Amino acid sequence: MTSAHGAEVVFGNRSLTLKRSPLAAALHGEDQVTIDLEGLNSTLESQVPTNANPGFVRLSFGDDTSRSYEIAFAPNSAKDFNAFLREVHRAASGDLAADSPVVGLDFVELRAETASSQASSLCHLVATKFEHGRRTKESFEMWCQPATQKLDDSAPSSAEVSKKKWEKAPHCAELLSGFFEFLGGTNTTVVAHNVDAVMRTLVHSAKAAEFVLPTQMQAICSYGLAREKDLGQKTNSLTGLAEALDLKDRSTGAVFVELARMDQWEGSAEDYAQSCGFHAGVLGAEGYVPMLNEADYHAAVPELDALLVARRAKNEEGGQLSLDWGALSADSGQSEKSSGKAAAQSKPQSSRDPAPWSRVATPDEIPEPNLDANPEGALFQQHVALSGDFAPYDKEQLWDGIAHKGGLVQKNVTKKTTVFIAGPWKGKTTKHKRAEELQSQGQDIQIWDEKRLYEELGLSEEPPF
Repeated sequence: MTSAHGAEVVFGNRSLTLKRSPLAAALHGEDQVTIDLEGLNSTLESQVPTNANPGFVRLSFGDDTSRSYEIAFAPNSAKDFNAFLREVHRAASGDLAADSPVVGLDFVELRAETASSQASSLCHLVATKFEHGRRTKESFEMWCQPATQKLDDSAPSSAEVSKKKWEKAPHCAELLSGFFEFLGGTNTTVVAHNVDAVMRTLVHSAKAAEFVLPTQMQAICSYGLAREKDLGQKTNSLTGLAEALDLKDRSTGAVFVELARMDQWEGSAEDYAQSCGFHAGVLGAEGYVPMLNEADYHAAVPELDALLVARRAKNEEGGQLSLDWGALSADSGQSEKSSGKAAAQSKPQSSRDPAPWSRVATPDEIPEPNLDANPEGALFQQHVALSGDFAPYDKEQLWDGIAHKGGLVQKNVTKKTTVFIAGPWKGKTTKHKRAEELQSQGQDIQIWDEKRLYEELGLSEEPPF
């Protein structure tokens, strides 16, 4: 049962009953009405209620206009609206079970914890298999000692509690080995709420542990999918989404399955992401390519081709898994692979739009500073962090330039940062806000724009390094 404006809605198999309030009953002349849901259209016209405006769902049945019913929802009742949409389709299909299967929706829910802000400090991994949208009893959980030898000083507040669990645990390589054995095959699809962070943790921790990733997996971000949907959610956190979807289970898997149910989905998790306008990310031996929306995916394919070629050339372990970027190029209509130079010369995007991945992604390795650089230079011995889209340059090129000038490159803004460079973006990035916060607390941080950086590096249109 759920609520609508002036009525309680009781669902039955292939029917619903509106039990009206006394006022609504007086206005309509009857205290309840039952609607036969046989033949209900799978796509319904609707409007989500907001804090200020009411919403509605219009029930329609083929081309029969005489069987059209509008169910009203008061302002600030998005939770009831979403529950109604979910239940009305279940009722129409004759399946009201709360855990009704989503045929073909098989995936692994994944959570990772690090011992510090370093991506290579994986210390805890939890994975659970879902089959046809239902949580199974097959799960994997393990604590491990981080592969990185020296943890930074930016550990989360829970680090001391976690440390008691991992300091005597097996090494990270053993955890990774057990995890991939649990997956048990290739082309597994994993779902995490911040999947990019989880995948980066796997990649960097595997590298630090000298562990070769043995299998390819698809990666889907539940946060990214939910952000594109109008559910009336206050936030896109798991708690905010679970509340909007009226879920007691606030896990990533439960939210992902409920999104698929609301869309009446049947099929694979990867295909569901694509139906929502996204291409699933891919993790393989060459590294990780994140989940991208349709526009960014096709814009980035030439750059991804060039990046993959470069990574394969650097790969010291011959015969490892290859990602099929040829198929990706065919999808995008690109018959020839772009060179790294061509990618660098590609037309910059508007600062309001998301940037292609290779320009904004954090590189794998931090270059060593050039100790023979000019000590009078503005970057010499400065701790430098940056964020944003620096088209036509990617971050690896800029990092190399900063290191060439004697700068100490940082992946994150910390209490050691002395120079932060804010590249163009649609708003202030998290790193930019952190730099301003530390600056307001008295830390001596210079905040530059990209023009100042280009001036210091002597950049024009072509990278000189």
